[in-house]
Amino acid sequence: MAEGFARAIGRDRVEAYSAGSRPSGAWDYIVTMGCGDACPNLPAHHRIDWDLPDPKPLDDAGFRNVRDQIARRVAALLADARQP
Repeated sequence: MAEGFARAIGRDRVEAYSAGSRPSGAWDYIVTMGCGDACPNLPAHHRIDWDLPDPKPLDDAGFRNVRDQIARRVAALLADARQP
């Protein structure tokens, strides 16, 4: 979901990838979503954890709430990343 928002909002300014639970490589930003100790330690210039619930088991209102939080956080991250 975050990858989709980053691609839509960031358009050609960013490359966004959803790496799943076993990513490889190095990035400028890594954003994890509440995985705690299960997140692998990966090389990145900036590492951020968004403690968000998994929207899958939530009702429609809960799912939309998480979706909207992700959209807002992605937009804010992209705006901050543009700052020198």
